[in-house]
Amino acid sequence: MSKYSIKFDPSFLKSGNLDIVVAGCGGTGSKLVPLLVQHIHALNQKYFSLKIRLCLYDFDIVELKNVKRQNFFEFDVGKYKSEALAERYSSLYGITIDYSKGRFVANNHKFYTNRNIFHHYNTLVFLDCTDSISSR
Repeated sequence: MSKYSIKFDPSFLKSGNLDIVVAGCGGTGSKLVPLLVQHIHALNQKYFSLKIRLCLYDFDIVELKNVKRQNFFEFDVGKYKSEALAERYSSLYGITIDYSKGRFVANNHKFYTNRNIFHHYNTLVFLDCTDSISSR
């Protein structure tokens, strides 16, 4: 058994707010996003008072070479990776997904997205799916 443990309080799900930020929507991020969205959708069905916000960050544009090894299609070519994933999965699951066409920069609990300034005052889960040391 690991010496590390995560304590999870399920009462949080009944009245909490959760912000999930995914930085990097390429090889790893593009495979992670659909799984996250499925779980968010299921949690929203079970816990109506829970508010989960998902925000995707990636400044890279989908290229034809990405279609073979990442979660993109030919019709995504030319779009920003964060935009393509946000549009696809928000329409499939009926949830709002914010996205940014830029690098993730946290400044005084504000994240800049396509819609507005994403104010973070809740529990934050940050998932780093970037592909370079300099991005991290």
